Amino acid sequence: MSATEPLNTEVIAVSGGELRRIAQDLAELTRDGLSEGDGERCRALLHEAWGAAALCQLHGLRLLFEESTAILRKAAEADLDPARAATALGDVLPLVPRLLDWMVRTGRDNPCLLIPEITALRTLQGKPPVYEYQVLPDIDWPPFPIGGASLADRISEADFRRVLHLYQLGLVGVLRNQNRDKSFDILSRCAGRLADLSVCDAERDYWVLYQLVLGSFAQGGLALRPDRLRLLAAVEKQLRSLAGIRAGKAGNPYPEGLWRAFLALLAMSAAARGGAAPDWLPLPALGFGDEELERTRVEVFDRGETAEPDAFEELGARAVRLRNVLDASQDGQMLAESVLREMWMDCQQIAERTQKLGLDNIARRFREHTETLSEHPGGPQCLTAAQSGAYADSVLYLECALAEFSGEGRPSPEALAAWGQRPLDAVLSGGLASAARNSVLQESGAVLREAKTRIAVLQDGIISDESWRDIDAGFLLLEGAAQMLALEGLAQLLQRAREFVQTSRYHPELGLNDRSRNLDLFADMVISLEVYLDSLRLGRDQQEDSLRIARECAAALRF
Repeated sequence: MSATEPLNTEVIAVSGGELRRIAQDLAELTRDGLSEGDGERCRALLHEAWGAAALCQLHGLRLLFEESTAILRKAAEADLDPARAATALGDVLPLVPRLLDWMVRTGRDNPCLLIPEITALRTLQGKPPVYEYQVLPDIDWPPFPIGGASLADRISEADFRRVLHLYQLGLVGVLRNQNRDKSFDILSRCAGRLADLSVCDAERDYWVLYQLVLGSFAQGGLALRPDRLRLLAAVEKQLRSLAGIRAGKAGNPYPEGLWRAFLALLAMSAAARGGAAPDWLPLPALGFGDEELERTRVEVFDRGETAEPDAFEELGARAVRLRNVLDASQDGQMLAESVLREMWMDCQQIAERTQKLGLDNIARRFREHTETLSEHPGGPQCLTAAQSGAYADSVLYLECALAEFSGEGRPSPEALAAWGQRPLDAVLSGGLASAARNSVLQESGAVLREAKTRIAVLQDGIISDESWRDIDAGFLLLEGAAQMLALEGLAQLLQRAREFVQTSRYHPELGLNDRSRNLDLFADMVISLEVYLDSLRLGRDQQEDSLRIARECAAALRF
């Protein structure tokens, strides 16, 4: 039965009748955990349910019942803790009656609805996840005709190792949900680099496809579920396999399963559904999208995969924007109405976020700023000295909180509430140095983001003195910040980066003698430094890895 075809009357009758009765018995049996004598009855019910699902070609349910039976078998053979087995079954089997009711009501099925639950059961057994192509048997999947040669034969060992290390850096950020936007940027950069260096069309298509899937994850066009995170980790294993081929080890670095998994994901993405996917990619016609899938999961199971952004990262970004506006206003500049509107939005969001976190005093101050901004008559406006001072104090108050709590681990509600009751004067007397350091690191990150934009222009072939001049000026500021913060290793790296920039600006025949490679390395260095500064600011343990990769990229520049 195809995921897009309506169910016939016989399947609907079984789904609402015999199979529904068995599913209800299984739900009641497992909801509160299996007792010692319930295993045999549960196995018998699962066998009946599996037979009905197989007969009706309900592939998602059939797989769910298969894995549930395997969980029971492992528990009976003492290969799995019975308590963990009972908890796992109690988490998934009570969902089946709800699914059957939805199928009867709508007259359709989608086996992909149960992929997260099937994968959870498989993971408990040490098995790999299941993906869309494995539960959609009626799809004609396009072949992946890759030959024997691959980019492992083309890239130097040192360059390939740098791509692998950079990918690992981005992967860690995504898996830990730490600055995912930047982490996805790193992963996408690696995929694009591999596409450019590919030996054959099939290999290039693969990496372009993967880059498009990463873009859909980053932009919210695909739900980033735990089972899909495993796919990103599988690509890291794939890169290590390609590195192994360079070392003379045998293996297939391009399993067809990954090709199909990425085709299915892109076909379900918002971009493909909106007609934005490339015509030359052989995407299967699935008949449904990921947004529809997630909406149905929420409707039927009350389960969704909407990841909340990190509160402190969001607050940090808004604090940087507000400080930039305040700097402009203190120079006597008139603020455009659009800028004031964005300022109002930032203040409103900061007030809401800090209130939820328990930082009541900060929330109160930003609510007051929101009200003040709501009262302005419209059009350009220049903030008064008193207004600028009040806003600056509030931003500094927020920066002190970020310096206090933006580290590894989530602070307790009690710690946040206690800090949130401290008056501004008390906070500033003890936290000004930390807040200043935090602010310098945030501003340095903003300089790197601007440099990244300039480098992208250079990579597009628009070589201009203005771009080099702006990058050089930015790196001069970064070098000063590194020296001020006593980061000697970073200061030395930035010196070499400036030497490359100045050589490329004044002697392009030396700095850009290998333009594509040098600019790629320089861009990799910049994004690694972004991760380093974020990790430093937030107290994360990625600091040394990201600085090491940045050093490797800087050392590899040829000029």
